[in-house]
Amino acid sequence: MPCRGRKCVVYAVVCVCFLICIRYVTIGNTSRIASLKDYSFNNVLVSNEIYASSRVQLDNSLHSNFLTKEPMNDSREWTILMTVNNGYLDFFRNWLWYFKKLNLSTPLIVVAHDDLVYKELWDVDVSNLGNIVIERSALVSINSSVNYQTKQFNMLVGKRPYHILDFLERGKNILYIDTDTVWLQAPFQYFTGDYDLWVQMESDASFCTGLMAIKSGPHTLELIRAWRDRMIDIDNKKNDQDGFNDIVRNFSSKVRIKGLDTKRFPDGLQYFVTFNDRQREDVVVVHNNWIIGHGKKLERFKRMKLWYEDKHDGTE
Repeated sequence: MPCRGRKCVVYAVVCVCFLICIRYVTIGNTSRIASLKDYSFNNVLVSNEIYASSRVQLDNSLHSNFLTKEPMNDSREWTILMTVNNGYLDFFRNWLWYFKKLNLSTPLIVVAHDDLVYKELWDVDVSNLGNIVIERSALVSINSSVNYQTKQFNMLVGKRPYHILDFLERGKNILYIDTDTVWLQAPFQYFTGDYDLWVQMESDASFCTGLMAIKSGPHTLELIRAWRDRMIDIDNKKNDQDGFNDIVRNFSSKVRIKGLDTKRFPDGLQYFVTFNDRQREDVVVVHNNWIIGHGKKLERFKRMKLWYEDKHDGTE
């Protein structure tokens, strides 16, 4: 029998109330009132419970598309790789101090070249920066600061393609960076375009292997394997950069290489000698090369107020 008059109105109200209760209440002890704060206007769940723990890792697609407005070709697409020995541990910590200031979430892998630095990194640096992986190199063990173009230097840097290749073969896009660098800005936004490899350029127009962003792919793997094999052939008579420049031209038809803008990524000769203060304001990464010796590099960083310990002890 159809409802009429007041009875129909009351029936409709009861039905609406019942539907509202179903929306907000579930049967049993697991009932929960949904908070408006748990929802964004595009139906992406951003519950306060997610943010309560800094250890909870959000899904990458959610993180990149909703929580930030960074381009897709950003820091999350890369893994930073560094090799460190005890002789340049202080330079690594200087780099790390500036890196932490940028508040990046990029994974960091550090390959230790000796037992002393391996233990020190585990004991101190891992506790200070959680998103870091420490590995001990099985290829070399040199714990002192070695000078450019010496046999020990060539032995040390000659293992660079081995380590890069190791992680490229795991499917990681690798940004290899030397320890004698300082990041004033995040460099990832400059790794754009249809390229496989971005690399710093030296003043003499050669490629600098101390700053290389390499996408993992069949052609880049072939290039890095050829670089590794070249280092075996020259048997520590040249450094890794010479070895890379020896063979890279053979891959010009396979690997798309982009030389980074020297105004943004200058070498040590440009930044410390030829640039003026205005030009230095545009620099993204400072590379303290084109000078030989730990002490001279340290003095040059200090002179340009780029040394972290001076910022702690108030000497600036």
